[in-house]
Amino acid sequence: MSTVTTDPFEGLVGNEAARARLRSALRRPSHAYLLIGRPGYGVAAHARRFAAALAGLPERSLESGHPDLLEVRPEGTQIRIDQVRELWRDIQLRPFSAERRVYLIWDAETMPDVVQNALLKSIEEPPAHAVVVLVCAQPHRLLATVRSRCEVIRFAPLAATEVATALGLGGPEGLALARASGGDLERARELLAGGEARDRRERYLALARAAYADERFDPGAAARAVAEACSARGAEARAAAEEETARRVEALGEHPPRAEASRVRREGEALAKRRARAAEVEEARAAVETLVTWYRDLLAATLGADGALVHSDHREQLVKDAANGREALAARCLEAARDTRRALELTITPTLALEALFHRLRTIARAEQATA
Repeated sequence: MSTVTTDPFEGLVGNEAARARLRSALRRPSHAYLLIGRPGYGVAAHARRFAAALAGLPERSLESGHPDLLEVRPEGTQIRIDQVRELWRDIQLRPFSAERRVYLIWDAETMPDVVQNALLKSIEEPPAHAVVVLVCAQPHRLLATVRSRCEVIRFAPLAATEVATALGLGGPEGLALARASGGDLERARELLAGGEARDRRERYLALARAAYADERFDPGAAARAVAEACSARGAEARAAAEEETARRVEALGEHPPRAEASRVRREGEALAKRRARAAEVEEARAAVETLVTWYRDLLAATLGADGALVHSDHREQLVKDAANGREALAARCLEAARDTRRALELTITPTLALEALFHRLRTIARAEQATA
């Protein structure tokens, strides 16, 4: 039987508390776990190593395939009921060669309610040799009955120093980029690559400042600008998925069976829709996170703490704005942006939340101007 290293999480950064709970779980596993966190927080890497360690196998077993370490992923836009029924049949089998049979369910929130109810049978009273690990970024989309049957482990944003270390960033500029990522490694990689990601960040920063500094600020236009950026991000994700599907079709050969080619294209279209939607939602979150950090910086600058700004490349503008005695305005704008950030964790339709935020910011700014 293969064995794992003493510490299966060696080399991973951040989320020490979550990692400590995973280590503890390996000593006395429960029947089901729910790992919650956005992809850039490192939840995927931890989930993979945790699942392999539960089975007593090396992580590479996921790539090479092992009958006791199985993954369930959405087919198209969702995990389907036939996949969960197959899991239930498989979970009854005893381990082939590993210590346990482990089932790693990715994007668990894509399961419709009927599928989640079918899954309950597998996580309520599974055989002693089986462990189910669900991974999701939007736990509110899971039924309360599913969440209650699992041991929940949450992953938080990484510290700026952890992001910088993971990406090998050094110096003030590297740390500033890490701070601007909001603790999200994937976001940090995008910003590091430059291009559209950095351009979008600059647009969001401009909107954050315009909300209180520009009397002509139009909340509706601001919300549309963010929506357009989200659509562009979704289009990028769709194009990448379509290229992936084209390669899959090409791999079928010069004259593939018509039914097989049609199946691959259908699956590819569903995948493109899911990835595009996920990218749009993620960009909306990135936009709101940028506003949160701008108003946090503005508040810090009003308090004379401009040495720890997230957007240190805009220090001069922030200090200038702070000189106008905007402590109360910064605090109220920060509260509004944080409220919207929390709201986005409870919805996958962020358009109205964004428009409401910009209207609220404009109202705050006008109230501040009236009392100035």
